[in-house]
Amino acid sequence: MSKSLQKEICPVCHKEAIVTKKWVKNRYGKRYDYVIYTHEKLKHYVNRTDTNIRKYKKGELERIIIEALSSESFKQGVFTVNDVVEYIGKRFENININSLRSNLFRLSDLGIIESTKRGKKMFFLNAINKSRLNFLLDSMEISLEDEGENLLMEKHTLISAIKNDKPWPINYIQYRIVGDVDEFYENLRLKVFDLSIQTEVKTILIEDKPREKRVLLKLPLPLGPNEGRKIKVEFNWAEPEHSFVFSAATQINGFTFSVSCNKPLNLTITETSSTRNDVKDLSGKVLKTEDRKWKSIYTLKFERMEPFSVIQIKWSNQ
Repeated sequence: MSKSLQKEICPVCHKEAIVTKKWVKNRYGKRYDYVIYTHEKLKHYVNRTDTNIRKYKKGELERIIIEALSSESFKQGVFTVNDVVEYIGKRFENININSLRSNLFRLSDLGIIESTKRGKKMFFLNAINKSRLNFLLDSMEISLEDEGENLLMEKHTLISAIKNDKPWPINYIQYRIVGDVDEFYENLRLKVFDLSIQTEVKTILIEDKPREKRVLLKLPLPLGPNEGRKIKVEFNWAEPEHSFVFSAATQINGFTFSVSCNKPLNLTITETSSTRNDVKDLSGKVLKTEDRKWKSIYTLKFERMEPFSVIQIKWSNQ
C-alpha cells in the first residue's frame, strides 16, 4: 500500500502543495533542513532550520559585511559571493547564507561595493573601502608615439613607480584610462607588465564607457607594506584633438613626458598649479633628440609635481 502524500499550504504562494522534507550539510558541517513544496508546474524551496539561524535586525547584516570586507584579515581585492560566505561563515556559524548573499547584492546596488560579471559575478571594494586598492604614485613616465604618421599619437606607454603605504599587502590596483573619442575596449590592445619581475599583469575590466575604461590590475605578486614596484601600461587610443592632459591626486617626485614622431612639431606645454592658481608655459624647456626609430623625440622632465596640478601638451605641424 502506497504511503499517502503529505500536503500543506505553501508559505510562498499560499496554495496547497505536496510537501517533501530534506536536509543536507553545509561546508561547515552544520545541518541545513529545507522543505520542497511541489505544485503542478513549479516547486518552492523553503528553509526550515529556523532554530539554528540567527535573525538580524535591518542593517545589522550589512554592517557585518562592510566591517568584514574592510578588516585587515580580508585581503581579497576582487572577491565572489562564496569568498564572503566562507569568510563571514567562520565567525558567524549560524548566519543565514541566503540573507548574506542578498545583502551583498544590495550593497552592490547601493554602490558601497562594485561588481562586474566576467564569467561569474565578481565584486571589488569601493566608496568607504576603496583604500584597500589605493597606492602612492612616486613617479610617472608617459610616452606618445605617432605610429600611424598622422599626428594622432595613438600609441601610449605609461610607466608608473608605485608604492604601498598601507599596513596590508595589495593584490589589486585600480587603473583608469580616458580618451577624446569613443573606442571599444578590445581595440585598445591593453597590455600591462610588472617590470620589477618582468611578468605580464592580468587585467579585469570593471567599467567600460565609450571614453573611459576602468580596470583592476591583478599583481602577479602581492605588493607588501612599504614595497615599491614599476608597472608598465601600453594601449592604443588616438588623440584627434592633438592634445594630451595629465593630472594626479598625489605628489609625484618625478614626471617625464615624451612625444615621438618622424615629422617636426610645434609643442605647447603648460602647467596649471592647484595651489597657486596660475598657469606656466613650459614649452621652452622641451628637449629634442632622435633615435633609430624616430627622427623627432620631444621630452620634458619634472622633478616634482604638486597634487592635482594639470599638465597639458598640444602639438601641431611646423
